Amino acid sequence: IRHAAESSTHVTYVFSGSSRHLLSQMFSEKSRPLYHLCSLMKLERISEETYLGVLNKRAKANWNSLISSSVINEIIALTHCHSYYVNALCRVLWKLKSKPTIPTVQKTWLQYVEDQKPWILDDIARLSPHQKSVLSGVAYNNISEPYSMEFQRITKLSASQIKRSLEGMLRDDILYKDSKDILRILDPAIETCIRDIARLSYQGD
Repeated sequence: IRHAAESSTHVTYVFSGSSRHLLSQMFSEKSRPLYHLCSLMKLERISEETYLGVLNKRAKANWNSLISSSVINEIIALTHCHSYYVNALCRVLWKLKSKPTIPTVQKTWLQYVEDQKPWILDDIARLSPHQKSVLSGVAYNNISEPYSMEFQRITKLSASQIKRSLEGMLRDDILYKDSKDILRILDPAIETCIRDIARLSYQGD
């Protein structure tokens, strides 16, 4: 691949993917064959404003009228602007005969997450107990200071235990820091699943 890219004069090569750590390793580590082959470009998630225009354009084509901004905001809130999940949720909603409402969006999203639950639970099961505690804490809180006494209280972990857990999950793209330096779960379906499990557990108690 390196030889082909370096020899090409009329071809542009783009390497992209959602596994940021893997891509970073490919092009930033000296031991890798593609080291410094390309210029690196980090893309943020598509903005809410962009989705507002795109989804209304698609709604107009599908139902011959716009959908309310509150419905679009609900789609964005549930999927966290994660393009894969925006597409997955809207793919189901756009099959409806009538325009979706907020309850319809919520019900459709929960059903989608329920269908994905076997894979989600398998991913969570691979985490250490400390990582699960941190993941659960992040799912319910906007965390900008993960080593604070408050987050230690929430997770029942020491600062050093939180640090080790965070390093692994940031490296594996389970968690990320957004543009405001807030710690978030990368996969919104995992976040919803954790909250749903906690809700059912609470109701069972």
